[in-house]
Amino acid sequence: MHVAGPGGHSHLAVLDVFYRPGMLAAVSPIVDQDTLLTQGAARSTTNERTPGRAARLLDEHGVGDGDIVLIVNAFGVNATVIEMGLGARQRGALVVGYSSLQCEAAIPDGHPSRFLGDTALSNVSDIHVDTRVPPGDVSSIGDAGLTVPLATAANSFALAWTLLDATSLLTSDISSAESWASSNAPGGDRVNRDLLDRYEARVRAL
Repeated sequence: MHVAGPGGHSHLAVLDVFYRPGMLAAVSPIVDQDTLLTQGAARSTTNERTPGRAARLLDEHGVGDGDIVLIVNAFGVNATVIEMGLGARQRGALVVGYSSLQCEAAIPDGHPSRFLGDTALSNVSDIHVDTRVPPGDVSSIGDAGLTVPLATAANSFALAWTLLDATSLLTSDISSAESWASSNAPGGDRVNRDLLDRYEARVRAL
């Protein structure tokens, strides 16, 4: 299972479910180094809007037939996220998209973020989860005019819930889904070492 967050803050939700206690071990994060905010915030925005970049990321991580790709992006309309969804499906993967329908609809035609007219992550995904983030990714607090961004919290919650649900479905009386342990808990290092030996050849980030 691949998890991708094309965009400056979207990848934070991806990192939040990777190599974490209780999360599935068979999760491969697709993190686009060229959209990391620490590599230049404005550069990140420019790159996520630039067409032709998603195919390389999918190829580098070996996305192929039968894979599952979870793609999270609050606004769901930039070039990289659209091409990643389309490209993953063309490779035979099942795409689950996470974005806000309100945010998608609020971005007008002709806006620099829009890539293919009214195309959005919600309509290039096999399954879509509406994160319900308000347009602009902010919510007002109290009467003082204070605002707070919501997308990272909403994205992280949605991804974590999906993976926990998957763990529950994969676990039965005779088998259990493999999950990471805390390396700060007794026996955690041993559990994680066994999982690293099993998955490091398949999960690039390990």
